[in-house]
Amino acid sequence: MAALFLALAALSPTAWAQTAFNGFIKFRDSDGNIHTQTFNNIVFPGSGGGGGSQWNRALPGYYALDGHASNGLWHLSCSDDLSDNTARVDLDWYDEYFGSYDLTSPTTALPAGFTDGETVEVIDWYLDRVGTNGGTCGTPVIRPDPRFGAGKTAVGNYDRQYKWTIEKSVTPAAASIFFGDSQAYDYTVDVEPNGYEDINHTVTGLIVGTNTGDVNVTVTQVADSFPGSSNVMIDCGGGPMPSPVALNIVVIPGADLACAYTADSDGTPGINTATINYMFEGGETGSVQFGNDFTFGSPPVNEYDTTVSVQDQFDGGAVEPLGTCTTTDGATSSGDGCSSSYTRTLDCSDIGVTVSGNSGSKSNTATIVETGQTSMESVMLTCYALDVSKTADPAFTREYHWTVDKLLNDDEPIRVMEGQSYELDYSVFVDLDEPPYTDSDWSLSGDITVSNPATIPATINGLSDVFTGGTGDVDCGSDAPWVIAAGGTLDCTYSGDSNGSTPGTNTATATQQNYAYDATGVGSPTGTTNYQGTADFNMANPTMKVNACVDVWDVLSVEGVFEDDELLMLEGALVGDPSLCYYDAPAEFGYTYETIWFPVGSKDLEEPVCELLVDNEAFVFPFVEPNVILPANAPEGEPLAYDIVSTLVQNSECVFGCTLTQGYWKTHSAYGPAPYDETWALVGEDTPFFLSGLSWHDIMWTPPRGGNAYIQLAHQWIAAYMNHLNEASSTPEVDDALANGLLVFEACEPWGQETTQGKGGKSKKPAPGASCAVASDWQMRQWANTLDRYNNGEIGPGHCSENEEDDD
Repeated sequence: MAALFLALAALSPTAWAQTAFNGFIKFRDSDGNIHTQTFNNIVFPGSGGGGGSQWNRALPGYYALDGHASNGLWHLSCSDDLSDNTARVDLDWYDEYFGSYDLTSPTTALPAGFTDGETVEVIDWYLDRVGTNGGTCGTPVIRPDPRFGAGKTAVGNYDRQYKWTIEKSVTPAAASIFFGDSQAYDYTVDVEPNGYEDINHTVTGLIVGTNTGDVNVTVTQVADSFPGSSNVMIDCGGGPMPSPVALNIVVIPGADLACAYTADSDGTPGINTATINYMFEGGETGSVQFGNDFTFGSPPVNEYDTTVSVQDQFDGGAVEPLGTCTTTDGATSSGDGCSSSYTRTLDCSDIGVTVSGNSGSKSNTATIVETGQTSMESVMLTCYALDVSKTADPAFTREYHWTVDKLLNDDEPIRVMEGQSYELDYSVFVDLDEPPYTDSDWSLSGDITVSNPATIPATINGLSDVFTGGTGDVDCGSDAPWVIAAGGTLDCTYSGDSNGSTPGTNTATATQQNYAYDATGVGSPTGTTNYQGTADFNMANPTMKVNACVDVWDVLSVEGVFEDDELLMLEGALVGDPSLCYYDAPAEFGYTYETIWFPVGSKDLEEPVCELLVDNEAFVFPFVEPNVILPANAPEGEPLAYDIVSTLVQNSECVFGCTLTQGYWKTHSAYGPAPYDETWALVGEDTPFFLSGLSWHDIMWTPPRGGNAYIQLAHQWIAAYMNHLNEASSTPEVDDALANGLLVFEACEPWGQETTQGKGGKSKKPAPGASCAVASDWQMRQWANTLDRYNNGEIGPGHCSENEEDDD
């Protein structure tokens, strides 16, 4: 049989030296003759010149066609892409290579019916190049063999895995509410098919070898392969084994060897090729390759996840089914779980928020059970509380109660001589009464502020105010309900009467309208929540004081004769100040009034004036701040307190007269300082006093230094003499003392004649006269003592009422 060579793509000579060929070619001439040429691991050695290069030229090739007329017995050009499936017969070969590599010499073995230079039709062909330039060219087919035939099947199998997507959304993602409100969240879960993936590709079939000859054939090996194959397992009756499987199975004439195979595939369709190696009796070997096309176009063996279950879980709680979703093509779907919508409502307690302004979140996860795919959304909820603050300002009126007591600082009755000036001295005691005051008209007022710290408005249905002992009327400028803008305030006032002075707590209560908000933020009224603010108060300090300060008036009068009004003031008080305020009580005021109560001759009138009833009244009036000038008289109206002292002043000359002390007479002269007593006119203040060298007035003001008995006697003698002139009755002992005193004054001087030396040799003032010829110092002091007793009322008619004066 002539050698058959395949035309290959353009290759260099060196490349061919490393290439081995396996395959076959089947062709038919124009007369219908069919011939098959096989290649079994043919290797062409050599590179460059020499025999190697000739073998390269013997192989039909792209570059060799145009360079040589003799390119081999059979020539098939791969570079022609089999566009016409033709080849030509060529007998022009080099004889020295005939017979090598199992090729038949063209000169002796031209196939029957074929002629040199004839163009033939290629029916089937396959070439496998093993080496540096490995690859295939052509389509493998089962080549019939006259002695051993073969065939195979090839079926592509696969499974289909459907893909899915899941997406969860929520509206709103974040919200703000008040304690007592609720917020609805709308959730949507969308599950959609996302195509599919064909998996688990396998190719299965039978490899069958048939002994068509008349001798036994031993099969030594069976192999199977295809593009993208792996894990090829062949079972020829002894169990699955990896390809290639070494055998030693004798197939008798007319019998078959059937081997099942299975192999994993990467999913690429192609040609599945089986190879059977065999050996005839007598040792001749052979090999047959045969192939079969396979695809993965048939329906899948198994389809996975055509229907999936969808479930939902909120914050790690119970799992809730949402339904199922089914697809048949990976693009469209149907079922109640394909798109799920539901609403979940939360309040502040659900997220565990208890402090105003704090936030909490909750997660919600949707899951495709079969694939484990999840989609999670979290919601944020911020909770707010209103803040109520307030003030509490107590108010009440305190009315003070006063008492007054008046006292005459003298013994009664008061007896004075005609023409004698006498001062009445009173004390006025003013104090708070018992109880010192009365409280009334208690009330409470203040401000109430309701603050909204939230980012949403707040509606206030009502605002009330309650306190210990009463309730307040609230005024917010308009009627309820009130809406407080986000971050704003509601500012109100309140006032109310209280039933007493008990301290306590004032509480303002704001009633807020709560809402159930839907996912779009629209709220529906639900319940209400109360917020409170408190303030303590104490009814300790009055806001209005009645009669806290007063004016004290003293009114001295003799009915039908005169009246004297005087506003009494404390020491240091300024003009226009009140007499006394409660914080300075108690206080003592002094009041004096001096006058000549009985002018000389009062007893000799047609209607003798022998006594006067002197009324001295003390009034406590509310203090009234003067407008311009101070009032001259006590105000009219009812006083807050009142007291009166009535004193009887008697004219001593209407009875036996009365005496006055030497202190009175020396101060009531024309020289004062006390009011003038007309009795002095009967003597004359400047009349010389006997031999003393002094006037009557001067000697009364001369102190008895060193115990001068003359001066002591003179003081008492003048006072007794003036009392006689003032018609005071006398006693014998008083008359005797007056007579002896006259003898002394007519015969003696107040000072002695001798002088004494003082310190440093200087002379001293004359010593008291101690050598009066008519009386001793002792006698003069005795007479002075008698007269002193007379003048002070201890003997005689009694002492006239007299203001205190300095007395020796």
